[in-house]
Amino acid sequence: MTMVSTSDISVVVQGPINEFTRRTLQSVREILPGAELILSTWKESDLKNLDYDTLKLNDDPGGYEFCLDCGQLYNVNRLIVSTREGVKIAKRRYVLKLRSDMELHSNDFINYFHSFPTKTKYTFLNKKILIGNIYTRNPHHSYDKMLFHIGDFFYFGLKEDILTIFDIELASQNVALYFRDHKFNPKENTKIFCKYFPEQYIWISFIQKFHPINIEHRFDSNKYLIDLHDKILVSNCILIDLKKSGIDCLKYPINKIKDKDLISQNDYIYLYNKICNEKIDLESFIYFATKKVFYYMKLFYMVIKYPERRIRHYIRGKLNRTTKKI
Repeated sequence: MTMVSTSDISVVVQGPINEFTRRTLQSVREILPGAELILSTWKESDLKNLDYDTLKLNDDPGGYEFCLDCGQLYNVNRLIVSTREGVKIAKRRYVLKLRSDMELHSNDFINYFHSFPTKTKYTFLNKKILIGNIYTRNPHHSYDKMLFHIGDFFYFGLKEDILTIFDIELASQNVALYFRDHKFNPKENTKIFCKYFPEQYIWISFIQKFHPINIEHRFDSNKYLIDLHDKILVSNCILIDLKKSGIDCLKYPINKIKDKDLISQNDYIYLYNKICNEKIDLESFIYFATKKVFYYMKLFYMVIKYPERRIRHYIRGKLNRTTKKI
């Protein structure tokens, strides 16, 4: 396989200008010499002392107040617009999409780009994209079992593939405030109203362009949907542990993020071998099985310690089993 040259990469730094953005841009210059550097942000932003090749100023689509008492906004439309518009003007074959609070320490992520090449009928892209494990939720090991919650710290792939993912409709107010207007919420925390988390909204919208899928809300899951999640993940993505990528987040340092509910690189290798190669190597199987055992041990402990949660958990399981298959 031909190594990707940094001169063939357009780096799209997307999002609001913040106290970390200058370091983000500087790290790109140092680690990816010759790469095209695009800054995609909002009109009327303070651009003083920022180094970039091309500037894309966008109208801010704003966000929705989707969380009681937390002061956070549902910003998925900002993520879509700043990424999509930046990728559109990229002139190189490959695109690295970075949040505006990230930092490159090396270009090690490039070494993984030609890994795990096998495609399936669930491959919707020309070539798989690279993603990180941080905030890529594991529906096998998390209590929430959230599907298609793909971390957005960085994406790397062919320009046309990154654009295909983000060329989707903006989220409506109904998506942002879904649980404000619907009585059913299987979780005890009813303060977050969104139908899908931003990471889920992007991937569910992307998938629906190629494959029919019906996910009622962010907690909806069953065996069929989890299996579909795994097949689409390994058919369109190469997942690597962010610690091995040479990329870090300045706002949320990866060494401070707990990864117990995230898909690890070993998890991905296990799923890839199972789905794409129809075989499982012993090391990956032992790792995956051990992680599964610890998950159920923890779940058993929580049920014993907090018996009032048993009924809620039982009801949620019943509801999940009735989810329609598409």
